[in-house]
Amino acid sequence: MKRIFQKRLFLFVLAAFAATWGITFFLQTKEAEKSARKEIQLRIDDAKAEVVSNANRLLTIKVQNRADAAAKARSFAEILEGKGGSADTAELQRLLHVLNVDELDIIDENGIIVSSSVPKYIGYDMSSNEQSAEFLEILRDPAKEIVQEPRAIGFDSSIETQYAGVAARGTKGLVQIGYSPRRLLQAMEMADISVTAVKFRIGLAGGILLARDGVVIACEPPIYVGRKLSDIDITENEGTSRNFFDAVINGTRQLCISEPYDDMYIIGFLPESEIYAGRQTRMMALTMCLLFIFIAIFILISKLVQEVVIKGINDINASLASITGGDLDALVQVMTNKEFISLSCGINTMVGALKRAIAEAKGRIDAELQVAKAIQHSALPDSGRLARNGADFEIGAEMFTAKEVGGDFYDFFFAEGGRLVFVVADVSGKGIPAALFMMKCKTLINDLAASERSPAKILAEANERLCEGNEMEMFVTVWLGILEISSGRLRFANAGHNPPLLARAEGDFEYLNGSSGLVLGGMEGMKYREFEIRLDKGDAIFLYTDGVTEAIDGKEEAYGEERLKRALDECADRRPEALTEAVKQGLRQFTREEPQFDDVTLLALRMLIRPEKELSVPAVMDSYDRVVGFVEETLSELGCPTRRLMEINIAIDEIFSNIVRYSGASEAAISCGVREGAAFVRISDDGSPYDPLQSKEPDVSLGCDEREIGGLGIFLVKKTMDSVVYEHRGGRNIISIEKKFAGGEKEPAEKDE
Repeated sequence: MKRIFQKRLFLFVLAAFAATWGITFFLQTKEAEKSARKEIQLRIDDAKAEVVSNANRLLTIKVQNRADAAAKARSFAEILEGKGGSADTAELQRLLHVLNVDELDIIDENGIIVSSSVPKYIGYDMSSNEQSAEFLEILRDPAKEIVQEPRAIGFDSSIETQYAGVAARGTKGLVQIGYSPRRLLQAMEMADISVTAVKFRIGLAGGILLARDGVVIACEPPIYVGRKLSDIDITENEGTSRNFFDAVINGTRQLCISEPYDDMYIIGFLPESEIYAGRQTRMMALTMCLLFIFIAIFILISKLVQEVVIKGINDINASLASITGGDLDALVQVMTNKEFISLSCGINTMVGALKRAIAEAKGRIDAELQVAKAIQHSALPDSGRLARNGADFEIGAEMFTAKEVGGDFYDFFFAEGGRLVFVVADVSGKGIPAALFMMKCKTLINDLAASERSPAKILAEANERLCEGNEMEMFVTVWLGILEISSGRLRFANAGHNPPLLARAEGDFEYLNGSSGLVLGGMEGMKYREFEIRLDKGDAIFLYTDGVTEAIDGKEEAYGEERLKRALDECADRRPEALTEAVKQGLRQFTREEPQFDDVTLLALRMLIRPEKELSVPAVMDSYDRVVGFVEETLSELGCPTRRLMEINIAIDEIFSNIVRYSGASEAAISCGVREGAAFVRISDDGSPYDPLQSKEPDVSLGCDEREIGGLGIFLVKKTMDSVVYEHRGGRNIISIEKKFAGGEKEPAEKDE
């Protein structure tokens, strides 16, 4: 026990260490990532703020620069006015230093440069270029002053030059100055985010890059400029979202975030090695501290449990081992603390009460089990008792209970009209309650089947009665069949039971599947479907309970329906006792040493005769030909010689004529067959009770003139048939005749003409 406890304690301490370390690692990671995100965001915000500040300064410089350019243009116009409105190239070049500009131009009223500090510009038509054509507005509005932004201008596409123009004074036309605004250009460069933002550093190796339309436009170092974001492991969604993501930049994994700015995106990044550097150091120190603390806790708890708990438990277990071994006189005496004292006293008291209870229960249970066993076995039928028509069929059944008494039962008995009733059922539960409920079910079904011919109605009525007062909510599955032996007609109904197996004389067993209703005792008002088949000579039917198919082996695999079918098919002998024995052997081989956990019940029935065929006709003479044709066809197929058929037809003629003339019947039924070398015919009608065999026999020694009329036909029937029997049963007149014939009897040869 100590080792088990220490093992579990070790696992607990290890789990606690792992959980503490894992939680701390998680929190440290989250804190490092949070700090990194904050730092990246701050640096991006700083870069944008610097750009905004530079943009404001640029705006101020632009305003001032425009005012200076306009003032210089006005000054140039005033100087020219003092010179009469004109100057040559040399004079204009001297004025460049006076006005501190790079270019001076004089344009006439037609928009042609007539004089310039740059000789090649003379004769240039201002309207030929969009940029220079803007100044022609001054010709239309002399009060207007135009100052352009620095840009690529002139017919030779000069760049970084700013032009300003005003109307000439004293003459028509305008004057224009041009110069390179270095201060303005420097300010514009400072306000350019692609220059300013990428100079910001994040951490030691992090930084900022700019992207537009999925392409890098600026970064430090500039190795990625002009490349797509996807080339550095940044997807389009990541590059345009405002969420943090990972990417490989400068060959290392970086934590990144993207921020929109004008028509581009600012992406800040920081290497993960910098983010988690502090976490690694802290986790190393924490790991050492946690190891020391948890090892100390493990040693301390192990020692305390050994001294305080395990020793006392071992002493109690030693005493309990003696008690469980059968020594109920042993006492538990562990008095180290009040808890063990209370436990010891409680165990001793319990053992004393247990001794008394065992003694009392043993005698009571033994007596109850003996009574229950006797009741259950006495309730099961014996196939040897079915003496009536015993040669018509074979039936056999066996039951093996999982405990002393069980909940399975089977039954078979004769009912009125030559009907064999047989049933297999399985009560829910086991033991004495199930056995008592079984007796109730068996008696109820037996009583109902004695008068009722419909299996479905028997089950429906039994269900209603079982539901009454069923406080224990027990139920039973039932398969009930009623076999009319003479015709082989089997009607059956199923109340939640396993389907039986049916084998024709020369075929394999197949499951007789039919609609199954609810178990008996489950719910009131249930109806059950009834099915009908016909059994012929050699046909066999096998019934069982779920203790067969649900039996398990050592691998927890069920015996199943396929194994049951295979065991029956492999049994060449179709006698009931052989079939049940084959299934028993199959179960033993399958389960081997596994204990039986459910009751097992088996029942098999085999037909030994070929059933009669039946015909119902109206009791009128017009039906006679149908009756004779039916008898001749049926008996001929069964091997009855033609000569015997002729004798039987004469007897049928007399009997059927009497029924039509004297009984007042509306319907007659004819059945016939061959059994043990004899042909038999049974004719029944629903007329008034009348026994023609009781009529007075005629005196055949007298002549026809001397004999009384009547009685001769019945007399001939008695003389020509080997057996003639009358009975009145079930409200019907029944006359049975029998004519024996030798096996292989041949027809008489015809005489030559």
